[in-house]
Order: sequence, then C-alpha cells, then structure tokens
Amino acid sequence: MITTSEYAGLSALDIAHHVRHGDMTAVDVVGAALARITEVDHAVRAFTEVWAEQALTHAADVDARLARGAVLPLAGVPIGVKASEGPGSYQGCDPDTLQTRHGMILV
Repeated sequence: MITTSEYAGLSALDIAHHVRHGDMTAVDVVGAALARITEVDHAVRAFTEVWAEQALTHAADVDARLARGAVLPLAGVPIGVKASEGPGSYQGCDPDTLQTRHGMILV
C-alpha cells in the first residue's frame, strides 16, 4: 500500500519503475492517486470528473499484464486528461495507446 504523501513525492518514472519491478502495484498507485485527488482537489479544482472505477479496472489489467510478462514502459502511471464529455471525449491523445502500449492509467 502506498500513502498519498509517498505518491505525491514520486515522479512518473519512479512510479513506472516500482510497478514494473513489483515494489508496488498499479492498483495501489491508482488508489493513492484517487485518494490524493480527494484530499486536495477541493482547493485546486483541477478535476471536473474523475473516473475512479474505470481507472481501477485499467490498473488491475496493467498488473495482470505485467504478471504475464508484458513490457509496459509507463506501467501504472496515472494521468489526468482534459475531457469534458466523459472518458471517450479525449482531445489530442489516444487513450487506447496510452493504456495498452504504455500501461498508463487515466483517472
């Protein structure tokens, strides 16, 4: 389990390294990211929507793929994207590529 303060101190590269090497799971990282959003978003108002259930589902998939030997350079790294119409409305990024090829997780 990773705390929100530990999560806040990690870079994307740190997270990916730890997840790829089994020091932490993508599910734990996303859980910490979601908790951090809950802790601070009332002050920073960075998110209008958070897709927690979808993010946790994708995180579990990343963990399973890593267990099967997949190479995911950014495994378990949660990211936020500006999308006002739900998870299918991304502008300028391909979520399937981010999640499938690189192992990133949209929150």
